[in-house]
Amino acid sequence: KTVELKPDWSKGYSHLGATHLGLHQYSDAIFAYKKGLEIDPNNEALKSGLADAQSVATTSSKPKSSPSASAFGNAFSRPKMWF
Repeated sequence: KTVELKPDWSKGYSHLGATHLGLHQYSDAIFAYKKGLEIDPNNEALKSGLADAQSVATTSSKPKSSPSASAFGNAFSRPKMWF
């Protein structure tokens, strides 16, 4: 809501980016940080937030090393599990 009320306040975009990052909405976080940097290109918090969001977005798009995201792996996906 802050960026709607005061769209020229770069700190609002920093807060918005951090919120999206916390919610794992990485593309929205990146967009917010970039928008803030358009207003204040020397803002270190925005630069740092953008770097963090881009890093996490890149890392999260890579396949996981485990065979399944479930804590049970693929134990329940095999046929004839129960006799």
